[in-house]
Amino acid sequence: MVEPFVANEAVVSSNLITRSISNLDNSMFFCISTAQHQQSQYLSEKKSVGNFLLQTDKGWNRHNNIFYKGYCLEGKLSYKVKNKDFVSAKGNYAIIDLDKPAIYYDDCRSFPIFCNESILTNIAVENTQQVWLDSDVFYRNGWSSVFNSNKSIDFDPSKQLYSFDYMVDFVCAYMVKCVQNLDVEFPIYVANSNGVDSTIVQSALDYVGKTYKLVESTKDKEELWGYRQLHYSSTPHIQATGYCGDEILLRNPQYVQWLLEPYGIDLAQEYDKHKHTYMLGFFNKNYREKIKKSTYDCSTRQKSFDHVKSWISNDYQMWHIDDVLTFTPFRNKDLIEMQLYADTDALIRQCVHADLSKEIIKKLNPKNLQFLSANKNDVLPD
Repeated sequence: MVEPFVANEAVVSSNLITRSISNLDNSMFFCISTAQHQQSQYLSEKKSVGNFLLQTDKGWNRHNNIFYKGYCLEGKLSYKVKNKDFVSAKGNYAIIDLDKPAIYYDDCRSFPIFCNESILTNIAVENTQQVWLDSDVFYRNGWSSVFNSNKSIDFDPSKQLYSFDYMVDFVCAYMVKCVQNLDVEFPIYVANSNGVDSTIVQSALDYVGKTYKLVESTKDKEELWGYRQLHYSSTPHIQATGYCGDEILLRNPQYVQWLLEPYGIDLAQEYDKHKHTYMLGFFNKNYREKIKKSTYDCSTRQKSFDHVKSWISNDYQMWHIDDVLTFTPFRNKDLIEMQLYADTDALIRQCVHADLSKEIIKKLNPKNLQFLSANKNDVLPD
């Protein structure tokens, strides 16, 4: 059920926009330091716990000395925290425990982490190292990370490749389950978008029958690109987004070319078979020449699998901001693994035509197909 967009709704003041991420690379709003002088000018909330200074944006919750933000799709996040159940689950959240210092997060973390002995943050700062997705992070006389094999996606040469039809059914079932399990007390906002990724999420909401409000983005040129597409509001809410849809649902041409290389298929030649496709203008503008410059060796399925997995797993676009929680169902390990085992038919049809996305929308709410743009990002073919 869709509520009408209220055009004159109060919008958060511009200092939220400029303060939140201005000039920061992949900034997403917390910093823990053991040195009081190492403070971030962008983070408004500060809490001291023992020897630690925790700085965050707004919207975090606290239970004793545990701080958390986001949502869990396998039970309420607040229950998880109170029970000290720190096992990774599906969702989009962070839990910071300052009693037994460590950070915990969902099974497909949506934000980067950087650390050295005295700092843990998801804001890129000097003299820190990035922590990869398949790692745990804790404090033992200093912040450090350790590889966790349970968080890794490993290549299985005996695994059968997934067909186009299988992937349509898989994503439909997955999206419906995500929406059904989204148990938050906030209203749901959805971008009034003509893009396929946002429309898939909207269609899943329609299928389940959840109420939401269509909203327009609040654009500001000072924002990082992802946040320019969000709607900022004085009302705390959860905002459904299509972020990571390109990368995780086979519409990033560079990733798809890497996956096609073991089969000797040139993606550009697949585009050249058509005078118009949904993706053609976008491909010509952003990827036709870029793909030619790639020097990575993806000549075998093992090499292409591992390379694309690494890029996708550590491709962070945005997280929650203050009182806006972002619902990001495409950021999911099961979807990442699915695309890495896609057959060539699925790879080509989705990357060239967005057929997979359109078929998912057709199954969830076919009426929404009429609102799609004829071209990705409205970029016309040359």
